[in-house]
Amino acid sequence: MPLKRIVFKLLLIAFSANLYAQQQTADIGLFGGGAIPFTDYSKMNVASSIKLNYGGFYRYNFNSRYSLRINALFGKVGASGYMNNELIPVFFNKNVFDLGAYFEINYLDFLLGVEHMNFSPYVFYGLGLSFYPDAFGIPVITGNIPIGTGVKYSFAKRWA
Repeated sequence: MPLKRIVFKLLLIAFSANLYAQQQTADIGLFGGGAIPFTDYSKMNVASSIKLNYGGFYRYNFNSRYSLRINALFGKVGASGYMNNELIPVFFNKNVFDLGAYFEINYLDFLLGVEHMNFSPYVFYGLGLSFYPDAFGIPVITGNIPIGTGVKYSFAKRWA
């Protein structure tokens, strides 16, 4: 069977299935948390390396599984530890501002305020820009590729 016929039949089957579309919605919100950097330290003091971060986001939900999130994050990134088993500890502490656009995929149907769709693990990936000072205080702009996972839970109609 030629490849065109196989592809056509697969598309026909896929598009003829029952689809349950959900209302497109948008969410805005605030978040806070801690951050620990991945470093080249051979030994790192994790407890003193956790720094406070906070920010806001706007998320457009295409449906109950897929959404696009625009994120702004401000906080500190720092660590203390030892390089190459040296005896003198090394540390750094920087203010960081990060902007990003993430695509989120929910494993289960999730929509804020819908009782039977109030929980879902999710993964996200995207592109971002980070702004921070270098060792001499000169501003640096660098790109990043955020990848992560999380859990969403809706506590109330407008609170998750």
